[in-house]
Amino acid sequence: MAANKRLVMASAAVLILMTPLFGVADDAARDGAAPVVATVRFQVASPYRISYGELAGLVTVRPGDVLTEESVRGSIQGLSAKPIFTEIAAFVREEGGKADLLFYLRPSPSIYEVEVAGNKKVSSAQILSASRIRRGTRLEDRDFRDAEAAVKKALHSKGFTAASVSVSALCNLENGAGKVKIEVREGPTAVVRTIDLPGASYLTRKRMLEALGVSPGEFFDHRRWETGIRKLRVAYK
Repeated sequence: MAANKRLVMASAAVLILMTPLFGVADDAARDGAAPVVATVRFQVASPYRISYGELAGLVTVRPGDVLTEESVRGSIQGLSAKPIFTEIAAFVREEGGKADLLFYLRPSPSIYEVEVAGNKKVSSAQILSASRIRRGTRLEDRDFRDAEAAVKKALHSKGFTAASVSVSALCNLENGAGKVKIEVREGPTAVVRTIDLPGASYLTRKRMLEALGVSPGEFFDHRRWETGIRKLRVAYK
């Protein structure tokens, strides 16, 4: 019969879960022999990227080792020594006397740097402001999705309707800090099809279009448009 074993240890910051799954006809399991580690993998459950080499350096178990609860516990202790992780779990699947070991990790670093790349016409300050990402904060998965959507919306409003945005992050395991990168591809500027001026009565349509500096059929220039909007606001005061 298949044998299942579960060990759960929890604290305020770290969840430890080890679930060995043994094969039905596993000779080694029937004989009580410990399985040999075939693979060691890491799953980082967040947009933060951490290199395999860094993570492997924190655990003691290696492919080829005999798998024991003590070796898994020691590896978990090595990972939990870093303040960056809010959740750590270890899963073991055994078959044919060999074990695949998976560490599930959820980091939550404090953001120490935000880099904006790829932008040419829209300033980095405007993109950073639209993202709402601030140094010193901790970001969840939802915050990354919201930042991408907010920056894309801001670019669309400036005439870059084909713009694409990606937000990624790197973790520093030594100091628990995170670096966010907002990568932008503005794409071509949209062409103005129509201009609607509802409710306008103080100035003629011609005067307003002259102030805005935008006409149908032209490429949309967000800087000229924003300058024109300021002129109209002054004229209507």
